[in-house]
Amino acid sequence: MSIIDIKEEWVSEVDMNVEFGMEGLSVSIYLDQHELSEHVNYYDMAHAMLSDDIKYDDDLILDIAKGLENTARTLRNGLGGRG
Repeated sequence: MSIIDIKEEWVSEVDMNVEFGMEGLSVSIYLDQHELSEHVNYYDMAHAMLSDDIKYDDDLILDIAKGLENTARTLRNGLGGRG
């Protein structure tokens, strides 16, 4: 049992933006008036995943590759006559 109980409430505004671009993946997190952002190119992203065999086992890497291949195919097919 405590003598004094303090209850505080913090209200923050959080926004997250993730974008694929020509060079790789960009992630920005906005917390109130602060921005945290990171960028990773596709080559480094693949090598980071391959080097972390605890988080990314072979089956998961193959599943991710399959998902990315399906995404790429959908994007190419969706271009139709535009590409």
